[in-house]
Amino acid sequence: MTRLASTDSARPPATGTRSLTPKGCLLILLAAWAVWILIDLWRLGVFDGSMALADAVFEMPSLGLPLLVAIGVTALIVSARNRERRKKEFPDQPRMWEKRWNRTGARPVAYEKLAAPVMLAVMSTFVCAAVAVVSLVVVDDPFLKIAVTPFYLVGIGAWLFAGNKAARVIKFRRTWFEYDSFPFFLGGKLSGALVGIEPALGSETITATLRLVQERWTGSSGSRSGRTRVRSVVREDARQYRREEVVERAVLWGAGQRKPSYGLRPALSVAFDLPADAQQTALSADPAFRWELQVTATRPGLDFDVTFLLPVYGAPDAAPISRAS
Repeated sequence: MTRLASTDSARPPATGTRSLTPKGCLLILLAAWAVWILIDLWRLGVFDGSMALADAVFEMPSLGLPLLVAIGVTALIVSARNRERRKKEFPDQPRMWEKRWNRTGARPVAYEKLAAPVMLAVMSTFVCAAVAVVSLVVVDDPFLKIAVTPFYLVGIGAWLFAGNKAARVIKFRRTWFEYDSFPFFLGGKLSGALVGIEPALGSETITATLRLVQERWTGSSGSRSGRTRVRSVVREDARQYRREEVVERAVLWGAGQRKPSYGLRPALSVAFDLPADAQQTALSADPAFRWELQVTATRPGLDFDVTFLLPVYGAPDAAPISRAS
């Protein structure tokens, strides 16, 4: 009896169903998409010759809607995979999980915010191209050509908006905020050198504003207005510096980038006291908290206006890396 019992316990448990793997889910979605495309082709009469395939493409929601969904899902998948990669690379430094911080300094966030306007302009260009093909080639109706004019205006506006954002990136591309230590801790001091501010030297005063910003989602995806991202300032501290305070300083600009440079450059030393009772940086939380340093100066033409995202955290989980050492 004992032998039989031990033999039965060694057998693997019987399973009636198998859990779906990510690959299996993807195959099911692809099969459902193929069925949807076939249904659209049958509905539009492509199989019996009532409509040409080239004409049916523009009336098939099975092609346009999945493409838009795939663009959004791809961004989420890439973000999640990058986060998992950072967790494996920095297992003992949770501050590096939500963002791969440069340990020597920060460049303006305009570089990161440029991707969304450019993507919007590219997508609007594709939409305008599809509208142009339908109105000029497929239908060829003069009234339709006039009716689709707003689509072209939206496309032009999207490129003008992206161009305005790109102009700031190009104009102030050499601006860099060099940390005196990494990271910054609540209750301590936030200090560093603002490098590449030659465009701001035409102004008598340079304003540096340190603020804690809360970002949260409002509404729901099923509501009429949809979900919107709302920014609110929790704390703010502004200081003004005179042009005479910009001095030549030995700095390491752009460390971690393709072409870092080290040497004497005009720099402005900026320092703030961090409150001990504030929220730390939490980019992936909801609501999210961001510590930002905005530097502005009035000048002829395009005003100097750059913003840096800063690593400000609570109790240190390791000794800070000092630039002086």
